[in-house]
Amino acid sequence: MAISLYLSPRMADALVWLGRYQQRLETLGKETLVQFDAIIDRNPDAGKVLFAKLGSQLDYACATQFLHEACYGQHGASLLMLSAQARENAITIRDLLSDSLFGSVNSVYHALKAQENNASLDAYQLAQLLTEIEYFWGRLSTRLVKSRSAQFILFGQSLEMIDLKMRLYGEVDTLLEDAHQLNLYGSQLSENWQTFEPIHHNQYQNMNSLQACASNIIHYDL
Repeated sequence: MAISLYLSPRMADALVWLGRYQQRLETLGKETLVQFDAIIDRNPDAGKVLFAKLGSQLDYACATQFLHEACYGQHGASLLMLSAQARENAITIRDLLSDSLFGSVNSVYHALKAQENNASLDAYQLAQLLTEIEYFWGRLSTRLVKSRSAQFILFGQSLEMIDLKMRLYGEVDTLLEDAHQLNLYGSQLSENWQTFEPIHHNQYQNMNSLQACASNIIHYDL
């Protein structure tokens, strides 16, 4: 049965996107650290390959420059931009977040922003910031004011997880467990939820189906 507590479409959308941007920031941040090591040890172009999958073209001469470009480059997948987007959505639904949850999102943004101009952010500092995002997920279940809000954030997280697995890793066959989680949240949020079923070896159709999922739970004609 869907949870009955009302949220405006604008608030619901911001909750979903907070979940999506937090998951995107965490996943891409971790992948950035993996490719940072790969650039040093194995493949100088590893970072370019990673960000090309998200439609961003990076130019760097060494691992240190790659790290700075990944965090602060003028492209749509920069970690600072993702953190800023997460923060903007958190501001929109500030009244639904505890101080610790909002503070977690805010602190990651300000920590990244503080290092933007002096290029001093190193791999260890980035790893520490990603730990703060892990704390965010850990606090979510007990610190959110309204449980329906938590469901929207977790729905966004689940949606983004599937999206990234397909974009970054080309995975389709391994999405069944993720799809089950997405469908669980979706059915809790809407009685009209349409089950998402990944189609093996058809990433294009899966992506189209995934993009329609949010409209199943957010109705702008309310």
